Amino acid sequence: MKAFSGKNKTNSKEIVKGVTASDHLVEAIESICRKRKDCSVKKIFEDIKSLHVEFNEQNLKFLNKRDEIQKNIDKFFKDKKAQSHNVTTEEVVKYLKDIEYIAEPQQHLAVKTKGLVEEIYPMAGPQLVVPADKVNMVLNAANARWGSLYNALYGSNIINVQEDHAKKIAVVTYVNNFLDKIVTFSDGAKFSDILKFTFDPKQKELLGHLTDGRKTKIASNSQAKLVGVSPWQEEINNFYLENNRLKIEVCLDKQGKIEDVQLESAITYIIDLEDASFSAPENKYEAYRIFQGIIDGGLECEIRGDIRRVNQNSIYFDIIEGSSQKLKRSAMPLVREVGPHMYADPEIITINGEPVAEKLIDCYLTSLIGLRYHVAPKMHGFAEVEFNSRMWDRINQLQGLAANANKVGVMNEEIRLNAQLSKAIDAAKDNLFFTNTGFLDYTGSFIDLMMYQGAIAPYRLLPQQLYKSSYEVNNVNISLPAKVAQIGAGMWPKIRDMAGLLKSKEDQVKGFTDTGWSPSPPAAVIHVMAFHIFGDVRQMQQDYLTHLKPVIADHMFTFPEADIANLSQKDIEENLNFAIHGLIAYAEPWVRRGIGCSGIKDFGGELLMEDRATARIKAAFCRNWLLHKVVSQVQLEEIIKNMAKLVDSQNEDNADYQKLYNNALENNDWSQVDEVITAVRDVILNPDRIYQSYVEPYFYPANRRQQRKNKSN
Repeated sequence: MKAFSGKNKTNSKEIVKGVTASDHLVEAIESICRKRKDCSVKKIFEDIKSLHVEFNEQNLKFLNKRDEIQKNIDKFFKDKKAQSHNVTTEEVVKYLKDIEYIAEPQQHLAVKTKGLVEEIYPMAGPQLVVPADKVNMVLNAANARWGSLYNALYGSNIINVQEDHAKKIAVVTYVNNFLDKIVTFSDGAKFSDILKFTFDPKQKELLGHLTDGRKTKIASNSQAKLVGVSPWQEEINNFYLENNRLKIEVCLDKQGKIEDVQLESAITYIIDLEDASFSAPENKYEAYRIFQGIIDGGLECEIRGDIRRVNQNSIYFDIIEGSSQKLKRSAMPLVREVGPHMYADPEIITINGEPVAEKLIDCYLTSLIGLRYHVAPKMHGFAEVEFNSRMWDRINQLQGLAANANKVGVMNEEIRLNAQLSKAIDAAKDNLFFTNTGFLDYTGSFIDLMMYQGAIAPYRLLPQQLYKSSYEVNNVNISLPAKVAQIGAGMWPKIRDMAGLLKSKEDQVKGFTDTGWSPSPPAAVIHVMAFHIFGDVRQMQQDYLTHLKPVIADHMFTFPEADIANLSQKDIEENLNFAIHGLIAYAEPWVRRGIGCSGIKDFGGELLMEDRATARIKAAFCRNWLLHKVVSQVQLEEIIKNMAKLVDSQNEDNADYQKLYNNALENNDWSQVDEVITAVRDVILNPDRIYQSYVEPYFYPANRRQQRKNKSN
């Protein structure tokens, strides 16, 4: 695979022998050094040079190996088609085993990672993912550890009531019913029966005052779930429940009535560098500043006149001892670095005249800043995971850290990695903390793998045919016996459909995954209810270990072929409209403003969370249908024009928006169209013949060209 780097003009100079870096990168690293007494700019660049010399050649070999493997797989399908032979799933699996694409599961795996924080294990709960260069979003995620269930429900479609007063009553009823599932009272009373709460410090009992004047206490079988109060006196402000290792804060007004219920929600969050690349360096430098603020506690930003900071811990009084206990108010940060295929813009840094793998720089600097939980995306196979572990060993050594001080989470999102998962876990067994299924990237990876198998099923049928079942079950079946601490599941993309999110997260909990991604802080509050009401997932995991259901390899490689003969032209156009509209709507903020993860309106106007993974699926799908002549290039280009008009109309209320549909597009003058349209057309037509359908090789250059145009204007 061609290593991708963008192009950005800046001033560069030699910092140490063989290392040329831009002034802005040097300034960013100087800023990091100002926070530490034990480093210097020269030492950092010497270390990065050492990493490059040791690891770059092998990294490039891995990228080329990806292309070589895919080229051979494409040839396999082409040869079969040339013989007018319909390839069966059994034949595909046999061939992939023959070329060692599929590895037989290893037995008796045992992850040995030590020193994990409780948010990784044993706790289980929602996880947020936020772009690293957006300070307000990072702060929102950091502070999403706690959220109001009243507010989250009121703003959701779970409460299907429109009138304000009636909706508030419905919210209170829903929350009371939720609390009734957590604890019971000794005489069968319900939360809705209780007028107010007080606390008896001598007996260490929470008292509920009923409408008939009686008092009720928490039943003995629920007593252990009452863990604290604040303050330690009769008239309390809050009492604290704990269920399945997650706390619930019940907030009382001055009369002792419940006025809010706060749920411990997003216990971890991933600060995502995939959308802050050195191809857009101003984003990356801002990300480094944000990382430092998270670690030293000084991060802040102004939002609508208010200064927002990371929440500080509070205290409550333990119900057993009456002693004060710390209550964590902010989530645990993780960082996702970029994939191995991303190379820094040569105008930003070169070493010995060569481009530098952006991942090496990111991993070194995020570790130096003090982040210890690192998410590794876009790895193809166990050998790349082993390579990643060796890189971290070296970074620990260079920075004088203990062995395995930095922990690694593996994104099991590429199909070759999933096919070699047990060997990948073994390769990272000393510092692995999670395996997470990225079902969106996985779908794009599946289409890439099977590109020449045939025309794939219509885009809008792909979720039900590809996303779940064998893929996520395989991740659980291999990770759980291997004692992987955290086993994750993917994102719910429909930002406004919280009823759908809760059902999806119910399925994830019942599928034995102990974390999953939420699209927003309020969504995390809805999400965490699944960890309360559908079972203790940690216990469920242990029970499942006694009767694992094996995954048959054929199920992971069954190709959902389109029944083209029975697809109407309307069906074809609707699926392509949906995919191409999504690409354009997503590319517009990325190319023009460097926003790589955002909520956009889909073809039907519904707000969806879109990122490069969803764009990758759409690009791969369009490439596939173009390859198999379901649609022609002329038809695709006509759809691009129509969808540009639709995106324009969806943004007509935005005074700052610039229309995509112009005279050049109307006249098919593709060399003069808007950079957004160029990026989308290129990622579909793929003029550079890139095997993977990653959007970066086409979206980032378009972004840089757009930035230069903005500056020249």
